[in-house]
This record gives sequence, structure tokens and C-alpha cells, in this order.
Amino acid sequence: MTKGIPDYPAQQAGDHWVLPTIEEVADGLVKMHVSVTVSAQDHLQDSDLQAEVTAGGRTLVRQSGPLPGPLATMELLSINAVGSFAFANPGDPPPSTVVVTVRGSQASFDVSDGSV
Repeated sequence: MTKGIPDYPAQQAGDHWVLPTIEEVADGLVKMHVSVTVSAQDHLQDSDLQAEVTAGGRTLVRQSGPLPGPLATMELLSINAVGSFAFANPGDPPPSTVVVTVRGSQASFDVSDGSV
């Protein structure tokens, strides 16, 4: 199952606004990326961003995360750092919760309605 753009708002995690987007739930994996609004002077590193996904009543094991070093950025209406993640998801139950941590501050997203 491929997902679309989230219909819930970004949330604040410390000094940053974050928004996870689940890209795909298939073949035993959940693939997602997290956008983090940053300033031009704020250079987030891979170690500054963590994500956790719960599906089927259990926390999924992370298979991959952002590449080591600075996160890639893109400028649209704001500057966003982006980190991509993949999680093992045996049986492909739908994700229910995503927790994003940026430099120790967390934001939690209820994704159980499948709107991501």
C-alpha cells in the first residue's frame, strides 16, 4: 500500500516543526521520510533525527535511517531537512503511531486512520 501526503498538521519538537510522511507499507517494510523545518544556520546531522513506528501493537525495528552526516535540505516555503527511514514490518500491519525525535525533543503522530 502506498500512502499520500499527510492530512494532519506538523507538530513542534523543541525548536523545530516536524512532519512524517509514510511513503509505503509493503513487502514487510514501512518506508517513510521526516521533514524538519530548519533555519539557514541550523545544520541537522543524521544523529539529531530519530523516528519510531508502531504497527500491530509493537514498535518496529529500524532497518535504515538517514545517511551519516548532515541531512539533505530543500527550500520551498521554508528550509526543510529531510531524513528517510525504513522499518521491518512482518505481516504488513498498518502503522498506528509515529514518534519523531529532534535533538531530544519529541512529537507523536497518530497515523492509525491511514491518512498518511
